[in-house]
Amino acid sequence: MDVVKTLLLSLFLLAVVACGSDENTSSQDQFKKSQKPSCQNREIKGEYLVHWKSGQISIVNSENEKKFVDGYLKNHKEEIVAAEPHYRIQISPQELIQQRDWGGGVNWGTEAIEAQNLWDKGLSNEEIVVAVIDSGVNVEHPQLVSAIYENKNETLNGVDDDNNGYVDDVGGYNFVNNSPHLNDYTGHGTHVAGVIAAQHAEGRIKGVAPNVKILPLAFIDQRGGGDIQKALNAIRYASQMGAKVINASWGGNSCSSLMEQEIEKLAEKGILFVTAAGNSGNDITILPEYPAAFVLDNMITVGASTFDAKTAGFSNYGLLVHLVAPGANIASTYPPEFDTDGSLDGVATLNGTSMATPFVAGAAALLWSLKPDASYTEIKEALVQGVVEGPYPVLTRGQLNIRQSYEILNQ
Repeated sequence: MDVVKTLLLSLFLLAVVACGSDENTSSQDQFKKSQKPSCQNREIKGEYLVHWKSGQISIVNSENEKKFVDGYLKNHKEEIVAAEPHYRIQISPQELIQQRDWGGGVNWGTEAIEAQNLWDKGLSNEEIVVAVIDSGVNVEHPQLVSAIYENKNETLNGVDDDNNGYVDDVGGYNFVNNSPHLNDYTGHGTHVAGVIAAQHAEGRIKGVAPNVKILPLAFIDQRGGGDIQKALNAIRYASQMGAKVINASWGGNSCSSLMEQEIEKLAEKGILFVTAAGNSGNDITILPEYPAAFVLDNMITVGASTFDAKTAGFSNYGLLVHLVAPGANIASTYPPEFDTDGSLDGVATLNGTSMATPFVAGAAALLWSLKPDASYTEIKEALVQGVVEGPYPVLTRGQLNIRQSYEILNQ
C-alpha cells in the first residue's frame, strides 16, 4: 500500500512539474530575442516591449530579463501575443554632416532619375500622402509649407475631434514628446521631405513629387535616435491616416520582430514601405541591418548611387537591396537654424542612403498620383523593373528611373 501511495505521489509531483514547465516554455516562447551581439547592444536596459492581444503595444519596466520572462510575462501570458527587448534605432551620424557645394548641380538627383519626364505629362491633383517617419519636418519651410498634409477632421481646440486617439493632430504628430507640436530635431527629416515634395516655384530644390502631401511624424530625437515603440506608433498612425507610402530613412541592428510584423501588416491597406539600406558599406545578406533586411512584399530597400553612376562607397548592398537611387551630395530643404555654412538659406547638402530612399518614395507617390487605382504590387514592380542597369551590386543591378517605371506601369 505504501508503494502505491509513493507511486501516486510521484506521478502527482511529475504532473505539477510538467505543468510548470509548460507554463515556463509558453512564456519563454512568447519572448522574441535575437542572440546577435549587434542586436543586444541596442537594447534599452530594463525596458521590454509587449504586444497585447488587444492590439496595444506598451513598454514594461523590469529589473532584468529573467524577472520579466519568469514573472511579468508568465503572469500575463494569456493577454500577450509576444514580447521582446526594447531597442533603440539610430540614424547614421554621417547623414547629419553637411557637405560643401561641389558643382554637380543642385538637382542632379531628379535629373538622373528623369523625373522631368513625368512633370511634363502634367501633375495629377490626386492627393497621395507620404508619411515621413523621421526626426520631424520644418513645416514652415517655404518650399514645404504648402506640401504638408492637413487633417481636415481635426481643429486646434484641445479636443480629439476625429476620435483617432490624438489631440490637435492637424498636420502630423510628434511621438518624441507625444504632442501635435511639430519641429525637426536634427534637420534629417526636413531634408528627406524636400527630396520628396519640395515645391518647385518656391526655391532652388525640385522635389520628385511636388503634387503629393507630406505627413510629418517625428520619433527621432535631438540625439539622432529613437525607440522601437515610438516608431511602431508612428507606423500605425501613418496607416490610420491614409498614407500610401511610408519613407523610413533609418535603421540599424534593432532586430525587432514586432517591427517586421507591423510593416508586413501595412500590406492589408495597400501601403508601400520604402527604407534605407544603411551606410556601413556592407552586404546586408551577410551583415543584416533592419528594417532594410526584412523580406516583405510591400517593402523596397534602397541603396545610394553617385553623380558618376557608381555605388556610393558608404552604401550597403547585396540581394536584399532592390535598387539604388541618388544618395551622394544631395541638396535639399533644411531648417535654417541648423545651417553650418552661415547662409541660413534653408538648403543643405547631405550624403546617405537616407537621402536615396525619398527619391524612391517620391517616385512611388508620383506614379500613384498618375495611376491611383494601381496596387502597391504594381507600383513596386514598376519601380524595380524600370531601373537603368549599371555597376550596382544590388538585386536589380540598377538605378531608379521614373520615366521607364511609368512606361512599365502603363503597359
